[in-house]
Amino acid sequence: MKRKSSFLSVLKRSLVLACILSLFSFSTYSVSASFEQVLKPKIVFFKASKNNIEAGESVTLSWNVLNAYKVDILGIEKVVECVWPIVGKTDVQPSLTTTYILKATGIGGTVSASVTVNVNEKTSPAVINSFSVSEDEILEGDSTTLTWDVSDAISVTINGSEVEAKGSLEVELSETTTYVLEAIGTDKLPVTKSVTVKVILNPVIKSFTATETEVEKGTLVILEWDTENAVSCEIVTDDGLILADRPADGQIGITPNSTKTYTLIAYNEKNVSTKSSITIVVE
Repeated sequence: MKRKSSFLSVLKRSLVLACILSLFSFSTYSVSASFEQVLKPKIVFFKASKNNIEAGESVTLSWNVLNAYKVDILGIEKVVECVWPIVGKTDVQPSLTTTYILKATGIGGTVSASVTVNVNEKTSPAVINSFSVSEDEILEGDSTTLTWDVSDAISVTINGSEVEAKGSLEVELSETTTYVLEAIGTDKLPVTKSVTVKVILNPVIKSFTATETEVEKGTLVILEWDTENAVSCEIVTDDGLILADRPADGQIGITPNSTKTYTLIAYNEKNVSTKSSITIVVE
């Protein structure tokens, strides 16, 4: 009976010790888990006072971080001595849409959060202050000077060729030409203005003929002519006879009494002339 009582006493002591050890182990795990949870950094918030701004405006970034010993903000240019606080704010003035990233570092690791500030670019149309030519009407082969002045443009072209926003250009022309100045502003919309330079072409005598070039005295001879770019003609003989105000294309009958040279002179609208001659021999 005494041996049985002794066995029960040892069993009780063993159970009590096991319970104590079990409770100590559970308590150690709980403290360790709680300690780890406390040390892990946490970003309570990271935000911008405005998420959409116009170019040139400022915005305030603010944040609140727990359990961290270091804070970095990517996207902000800072001086070497700058140390971001755990709780703080700062003003930024982005010129373009920017994403800012906050990184918080603690004993339990590193966490991050981001915020984007959209910058709406200010746009404006291009302005063509002037576009002109020194002469809007020239003779074939002559030159004229284009002059232009454009503001607020990101691209300026004349007839498709890129030029500076302000300048001049001398051009030599052989035919009537229209020049189109196109300017594009930051609004990406084209603005155009055009000037036309009229080229007055030189007269050309395509043909000047006689029905006969050797005739007897008093024989009727038909002179005929065909021109291009001429507005009027005249026929002049070598003895001073002038048959004026003839059309650009036409014919006339003559009865020469002596050998003569007939010269056709064709004029354009600017009185530029060209000539061609025929000699009629009278036998």
